[in-house]
Amino acid sequence: MSMKIQMKILSWFWPKKLFTRTLLLISSMMLLSYLAAIVLFISYFKKVAISDATVYISREINSVRSALDSLPNKNKVNYLSALVHRNRFYLQAAERPNTAPGSKIDAAISQKIISYIGQSTDLRFQRLADKVVVWVKLSNIKPNYWLGIWANKSQEKFGGRFVAQIIVMLTLSVLGVFWISYRLNKPFKRLMLATKTISQGGTPERIPLSGPKELRLLTETFNNMSRDLAKFDEDRGLMLAGVSHDLRTPLSRLRLALEMLDSNSETDLKNNMVIDLEEMDVIIGQFMSYVEKDSNEYQPPYDLNYFIRELCDRHIRGDDVVKLKLEQTESCKTVIKQISLKRILTNLLDNAISYGLSPIEITTKNLEQELVVFVLDSGTGIPDKELDRLCRPFTRGDDSRANTKGAGLGLAIIKKLCEANNIDFSLTNRAEGGLSARLKIKK
Repeated sequence: MSMKIQMKILSWFWPKKLFTRTLLLISSMMLLSYLAAIVLFISYFKKVAISDATVYISREINSVRSALDSLPNKNKVNYLSALVHRNRFYLQAAERPNTAPGSKIDAAISQKIISYIGQSTDLRFQRLADKVVVWVKLSNIKPNYWLGIWANKSQEKFGGRFVAQIIVMLTLSVLGVFWISYRLNKPFKRLMLATKTISQGGTPERIPLSGPKELRLLTETFNNMSRDLAKFDEDRGLMLAGVSHDLRTPLSRLRLALEMLDSNSETDLKNNMVIDLEEMDVIIGQFMSYVEKDSNEYQPPYDLNYFIRELCDRHIRGDDVVKLKLEQTESCKTVIKQISLKRILTNLLDNAISYGLSPIEITTKNLEQELVVFVLDSGTGIPDKELDRLCRPFTRGDDSRANTKGAGLGLAIIKKLCEANNIDFSLTNRAEGGLSARLKIKK
């Protein structure tokens, strides 16, 4: 399997969120540290236990040998039998046909015991159930005997209490890692939400400074950037609003002057001037719409189909024809601000009427988790490569769908309002010709 495929498989199981990754990495490192500590502890514990057992066995051997040396031959067997009754000793005849018990003991341990007892002797090792027995051949008694000494005296078992302590320690460690990961990732989550707010055209609240020095510096820098962007947006809006307001006053005077012109004046010139004034008024209206901000007032649920039907009845005039194909269901309700949705649909209809061809159609679909609205026209469409560009402010299309009205803000206004209201907006060309504007509204 190639490295590329392995990395791809690993990416499927690798957590996507920073919090989960941090929790997993720190927990894994702590678990490995615990395992390494337990292995080292057990290894050290075993070495100490073997050392203690070696000293204990050597003392017992010296004690038994000293006792046997001081006893007459007829009492030696009775002495060994008495030791067996103490339950920590075993006795086996060393003469044939009996075979030596167990197996040869480790050379290092054997050498250590021999160094303690001061003379060479045969040593054997054997496991009996849960006991470890060291056999020593007694040569100062006839016939010879193997004396087994239980070597578990100084060893402690890793029982349920030890396991329970390890489990408690691991649980507390994981909880500690969870808390640390949460504390580390909380400021990043705040930054992510604030960044999302800015991307949707809003102004986030100032993020409180917390965490280490580097994170506090990052948060402070972001707060300053957010403040500067808000100030820039406010100044831009104020400038556009001021220009639009100042232009409307002389435009009103010009319109009034045209109305007061002598009826015998040139009609064509008068009509052209009125058309120019209307175009300028449309441009100013687009400026005002682009810099306007939504209110944060609560919007109670309302029926989307009824809202669209009422909007079309009020908006469509003259020979304009809009077909409605509205899916009639009881749950076709939304809480999108009506003023925002009205501006979105009005701009879409204006674009379809101005740049497209009849019939124009509005379709709604009520899906499980969202409401979908389509505004369709039958015009010539837009080249696919131009679709994203035309959603930018002050951008106009080519001659195929362009006219002289407007400042190129229509689609930019729609996109801005959709981002502010969490509406998924997309613009595509229809196979049969024309454009399809789709709005996905979450329930």
